[in-house]
Amino acid sequence: MLNESAIQTLVNSAIEKKVFPGAALAVLKNGQTALHKAYGHFTYDIASAGVSVDTIYDIASVTKEFIATAILQLVDSGRINLHEQIEHHIPALSGTVAGSITIWHLLTHTSGIGVHMSKLAANSDETILKFIRNNQLRFEPGAHVAYSNINTYLLGKIIAAVTSASLQAFLFGNIWQPLGMRHTSYCPLPQFRSAIPPTEIIGSETIQGIVHDESARLLGGEVGHAGVFSTVTDLVSFLFEWIRPEPTILSEAMVTKAVSNQTPGLNLALGLGWHLDNPRYLGSRFTRGTFFHPGFTGSLIAGNRSTGFGLVFLANCTYPHREGNALKDAFFESLLDELAG
Repeated sequence: MLNESAIQTLVNSAIEKKVFPGAALAVLKNGQTALHKAYGHFTYDIASAGVSVDTIYDIASVTKEFIATAILQLVDSGRINLHEQIEHHIPALSGTVAGSITIWHLLTHTSGIGVHMSKLAANSDETILKFIRNNQLRFEPGAHVAYSNINTYLLGKIIAAVTSASLQAFLFGNIWQPLGMRHTSYCPLPQFRSAIPPTEIIGSETIQGIVHDESARLLGGEVGHAGVFSTVTDLVSFLFEWIRPEPTILSEAMVTKAVSNQTPGLNLALGLGWHLDNPRYLGSRFTRGTFFHPGFTGSLIAGNRSTGFGLVFLANCTYPHREGNALKDAFFESLLDELAG
């Protein structure tokens, strides 16, 4: 049974400890919404706007789940194959070691590409692809899991190449609109930015309504690894698609495959785009088969098809400075342990 009072206490304690100034969450039990609530404010100033379940947040790396879903849709429709080499869609990598990496390697973060995008600080696709061409892989593709933004960045380039559409246009037409996600997009218009909680203060600049991830910001905000803004309400609609017995935007076989362990015997369990069964984020009491994805700003989406459990959590843990982000993992462990009770 869901203990709403215990969850309220956990969240209020996190606000007092300055893990985040406010948050919105939704909990699914047995495939039904059991809790849908918001807490706190945009900032630690209690005069700032209060958070609602429809507050739009920068969801950071949870963006990757939309990219993975789009790739799987293209596989479902026969337009691409999981095991085809990426050089077929990214000609700049043709004839290189990286070009022989497959789409499956990118989805499972087993590509071996050693690019730290924030450190590279590239403001063009050409710079990134040149760096990949000119550097060796860290390990043989498929031999190790190393989570990295570069993998989903490249998946975004593949989507654009195959569909001849922008990421915004393809995700809107094939995921967000069909699922009724009315407040999800890249690059919110300037007039809406004040209605989005800020993510960080850097020098004299407050990052608000523009993507927090530095590499995504340099590349214009519409990329595969970060940049989407969304609400708890919208993300629940997306999560239901992964929990319900009969999904509508992917085949049931593809959903089942995506949330199954694709990296047995390796250092981490990953599905196709999803992380699996990791106590660092899920606590010590999670049910096997739980899939999830965290985001650096304070977002987390998690679900389990066999139990109908789901969680969507959005916050701005990086405000006012990202150093406080260290407490985020401990909070999520406590929250997931409570929800497993």
